[in-house]
Amino acid sequence: MRTVGIIAARMGSTRLPGKVLLPLAGRPVLWHIIYRLTHARSVNATIVATTNLPRDEPIADAAAAWDVPCFRGSDHDVLGRHYLAAQRVGADVIVRVPADKPLVDPALVDVVVEAHRRAGADYTTNMPEDWPSGMWFPYGLEVEVVGFHALEQAHREATAPADREHGLTYLYQHPEAFRVSRVMTPPDPALRLALDTREDYELLRHVYALWQEGQPPLDVRRVIAHLTRHPELAAVNRHVRQRGVR
Repeated sequence: MRTVGIIAARMGSTRLPGKVLLPLAGRPVLWHIIYRLTHARSVNATIVATTNLPRDEPIADAAAAWDVPCFRGSDHDVLGRHYLAAQRVGADVIVRVPADKPLVDPALVDVVVEAHRRAGADYTTNMPEDWPSGMWFPYGLEVEVVGFHALEQAHREATAPADREHGLTYLYQHPEAFRVSRVMTPPDPALRLALDTREDYELLRHVYALWQEGQPPLDVRRVIAHLTRHPELAAVNRHVRQRGVR
């Protein structure tokens, strides 16, 4: 089973434009996400999925410079973009990672992929059913895994603009049509490790000071421990509300 990480990236964030190429410890956010996925044992390849808008040309250029495949598609049809990107690279299983997760945990990706295979599921995630409420771990560590045939079915059947625009919502909102599995992990402190606002970026710049070029990916457990010891840092983005549709 060929498992591929698809990183959905675009420059047009409403709250923090251009965030995917902002620097962290000397490397762009997108580079760190790719680097972290290469350390997930379950992931065989990675592809960047961006739009065909001119403003997203820098993302395609960056992917080419790093020798990472890039698919460009509709700005509004995120579901179709994922399906066509997965089709292009021959994916059997897809790990969906939005580009607002510069601390995506390779070990957690492996856990969710393994749970997906063990359950024979169509869609597997560690997010609670009422996400973004009910979170028991830091925002920014969410993982979504989907089988290619389920993604193809969703691409074929989903017609509502909201389902096309928001990626995988059609799968988990139709449990009668898809086998949905959820992974429970040990609880962690209520932190924001996602990148959506200037405050998020400020916190991530602080924690990425713990990482240097040439090292393995920054360990999430180390980040959580550091922020627990320094609650004044964790408070920087505590007021930011997580958006409910991804």
